[in-house]
Amino acid sequence: MNGTKALSLQNHCHATGRPYCRFDYSRVGASSTSSRGSKNDSDSSLTISIWFQDALSLLDHLVELNGNNNNPKRQWILVGSSMGAWLALQVAMQRSEMVGAVVGLAAAYPDFVQKHLLTPKQLEQVNDTGSCRLTSQYDQVQGFEVTREFLQDAQQLQLLDQKRLSHWPPNVPVRLIHGQADVDIPWSTSAELVKILQSSSSSEDCHDAIQVHLISDGDHRLSRPQDL
Repeated sequence: MNGTKALSLQNHCHATGRPYCRFDYSRVGASSTSSRGSKNDSDSSLTISIWFQDALSLLDHLVELNGNNNNPKRQWILVGSSMGAWLALQVAMQRSEMVGAVVGLAAAYPDFVQKHLLTPKQLEQVNDTGSCRLTSQYDQVQGFEVTREFLQDAQQLQLLDQKRLSHWPPNVPVRLIHGQADVDIPWSTSAELVKILQSSSSSEDCHDAIQVHLISDGDHRLSRPQDL
């Protein structure tokens, strides 16, 4: 929530008079609990489906506070990075009448942890003991506990993903931005997502509204001044 991209976008929105809200998913960053849980919740009960419910609940709350009832023309632009980009797409599918557009940075599929972050030894540990502590170059201190339940939930979401996204609402434009020097999530992920979304319609308008932008020297975080 206090990352470079989130704060840069906040400054832009404030400077242009646009409403803005940023948040961390359950037990990530500044969020100590899920929208349906308690502060005693631990990583062991965390799944991507809970993060999805977090995002839905926040959008519903924003609409209730500011929303489409008092201003029927207001729609929200969803911006997400990595797993947040995929979640933004899922939220837009569920709440298309509330969403004006989706911007995704370095989009990742639900199985990104198992496919790109876990070593074979760590995956074996999860299968044997039920969990392992995963750290990264972005968080080498606290880390994140990857559980068997987390990976199973991600695999289930992955199976449903293409069927859902192939019915993309035609009124919601999408821009996916990905660095071709991303060593965490390959840029081909965003390109593949765009093809799936474009398959929802054969019209040229749909293809123009759903695009991928590649940054040749961009990394996974896309937080350099030239990226922002």
